[in-house]
Amino acid sequence: MYFKATFAWPENRGYSEGVEIMTDKMILALLGFIGALLVVLKPFLDLNTNITELKVSIDAFKSSVDKLDSRITEHGKEIDKIKETVATHEVRINNLEKK
Repeated sequence: MYFKATFAWPENRGYSEGVEIMTDKMILALLGFIGALLVVLKPFLDLNTNITELKVSIDAFKSSVDKLDSRITEHGKEIDKIKETVATHEVRINNLEKK
């Protein structure tokens, strides 16, 4: 079985019945090629999806780590203030003990 088409441009050169475009075997071969291409490309598309999800997860993790880092820095400053206060109190206690 042939699919035929008639072309209207001058290069037709008198083909009144039409020009042979594709046979059934050609169509099956084309569909087979497209199917094989889809089989090969699907893992790559899945991989791309997984990479995108991992990137989103890593970005969220980085955001939470940055938040924790700022809290740790703040707590470190508080600890430094407490150490200064304790050192001042130790000096006062030592002075009182000497008296």
